[in-house]
Amino acid sequence: MDIIRKVADLLGANSNEHQSVLVNLLKIGVVIHHGSVPLEVRFLVEDFIREGFAKICFATSTLAQGINMPFDIVWLENMRVQAEGEEERALAFKNLIGRSGRLTKLNNFDFGYVYTKNASLLSSRIRLPYQMSEKSILEDVANDIDNDMNEFVNSIFSGTFNENYNIPQSRAERFSAEDVTYYIKVALNIIFNTENGKSLKGSSNKGNRAIVRESFKRLFEVSIGRPLLDGEESIFNRAISILFFVIRGMSFKEIVGLRYSEACRRDEGKTGAAPFMQPASKIPDSKLIHPYSMFKGIKAKDVNYDRIVFDTYDYLDTVISFSLTDAFMGAFRVYYANEGDENALRMIDLLKYGTTNPDHILLLRYGFSAEEIEKVEDYIQTINEKEIKFKNLDKIPSEISEKVEWYL
Repeated sequence: MDIIRKVADLLGANSNEHQSVLVNLLKIGVVIHHGSVPLEVRFLVEDFIREGFAKICFATSTLAQGINMPFDIVWLENMRVQAEGEEERALAFKNLIGRSGRLTKLNNFDFGYVYTKNASLLSSRIRLPYQMSEKSILEDVANDIDNDMNEFVNSIFSGTFNENYNIPQSRAERFSAEDVTYYIKVALNIIFNTENGKSLKGSSNKGNRAIVRESFKRLFEVSIGRPLLDGEESIFNRAISILFFVIRGMSFKEIVGLRYSEACRRDEGKTGAAPFMQPASKIPDSKLIHPYSMFKGIKAKDVNYDRIVFDTYDYLDTVISFSLTDAFMGAFRVYYANEGDENALRMIDLLKYGTTNPDHILLLRYGFSAEEIEKVEDYIQTINEKEIKFKNLDKIPSEISEKVEWYL
């Protein structure tokens, strides 16, 4: 089936070396859905369900987000729903059980079934009303000096938020310090010294990678206003290593392949225990005091390919795109305003889009994914902010023809 083939291609799970449980289950109509499944894959999985191919779906409470994936039955193994309070849990729970039914496309009344081990708790959550609080949660953050968002929130309340840099003014001043300017200049000079991040590739450039990593660590610590804890630093170091792959222009499935080779010790014949690999998690987080491995007690030959897929996506999405980019973008904006170094703008593009290629950036803004860009760029005559002009439309590959037709 075309959907399954596309999923396998996106995950790099189309070889004997890379066996994906998620892909193999799709072949028998079983779906896995959670927040660490790459976004493009989630879209395809949801299409798979809506087209009626799914017989059963194993999901986390991501279903409570209101995704329109209809099922006859929602079976609740437990009643745990992550939310701040009882009312919020009840609201999320109602969204979750709302996935049952909706199979009828006709204009008829439809219904589904909900099964649970705790009928009384189900009943109480259905009956519990929900009313939005009149108190902003920002007020709690503003009063909590140990909260890492305290500076950001208080700058909004006090009117000291710098809209030009999109950061608190106090943070902008820290980014203007002489030593921070030096660290940024050194890192940018190394990154853009050669094309496609070649200055960060291979054993001969190990020193360059160490310098850039240390420079970026300094920026992040200046941003949050404190040193990283050991657990946070372990996540940070892993994220920067993955960022180096992005700078070199590697695709998602290529990054997954490299990380899987490391995790299963492919070069050593998949012998021994799996190496230490810190799982992704949002930073800063003052609870991440100590590092820990997601493969503790697991043999290298038993490392699950999907586990690497999900963790890589979490690093790219949660850590790099959210945690690190938020911190770095402000630093590079301040640096550019002070120094006028065009490399700062190139780095901002790299963080926002994963590329500095202007045509690729425009294609991303037009809605093409990074994987689709590789297939469509040879069929583009011209592209600008007003339009795309295609060529050789009759030769465009079938897997991207629908997206092109939609644009036309």
